[in-house]
Amino acid sequence: ILRGEVPHRDFDAMYTGLLEYMHAGAMALVGVDLLTPRLLFLLAVILWIPAMWSLAHRLVGSPGAATFLTLLAVTMGPPNYPAAMPSWYNLFLATWGLWALVRWSGDGRGRWLVTAGVCGGLSILVKVAGLFFVAGALFFVLHAEADGVRENRTPVEGDDARDAEGEADAPRDADALTERTHETGGSAVGTRVNLLATAALSVVLMLVLMETFLVRSQMGASDRKSTRL
Repeated sequence: ILRGEVPHRDFDAMYTGLLEYMHAGAMALVGVDLLTPRLLFLLAVILWIPAMWSLAHRLVGSPGAATFLTLLAVTMGPPNYPAAMPSWYNLFLATWGLWALVRWSGDGRGRWLVTAGVCGGLSILVKVAGLFFVAGALFFVLHAEADGVRENRTPVEGDDARDAEGEADAPRDADALTERTHETGGSAVGTRVNLLATAALSVVLMLVLMETFLVRSQMGASDRKSTRL
């Protein structure tokens, strides 16, 4: 690719082709080295952690439990096979796509569907197995539309009267709303700090496990070579 060749036209490629261009671009910036794809893989893992933490937090509702689940996912995932395989990128993009679908199910904004679609398209360009995420996302949207999961449903008869009553109660609720806003702001700051700490700890643990895996692999290769000699 760095010499101008194109996958599937000038040489055989096992996968769709986007990952080959990503690796070629990284090598053009960093240098032609087998370590370069793994550096790109490490960056992808770091970008995957926030989506994983956010989904875990929505599932369990506790920042501590979400941190535990995220650390478990990070330490039991990439370090077990720290190679820049396309399946990892399918996983990362599917996680971000699921995060976008969950956001859409909450507020109904179309931009989240677009985000999920972009994640699905990129996943297919990395490896055709991304079609499984696209299929699952389509079923998710159909199910959400059928069951009325989205919160911004079309107003029905009687909503105008309830809105009028709500406007009458608005002055009394203003102070309570202000207090909740301050509490929410403090909670948001705490959530960001917790997320950053989780990401940092996850990266450290993953690097330690990857280094341990690589050292053991090299030691095993050296032992086998000594045995043959």
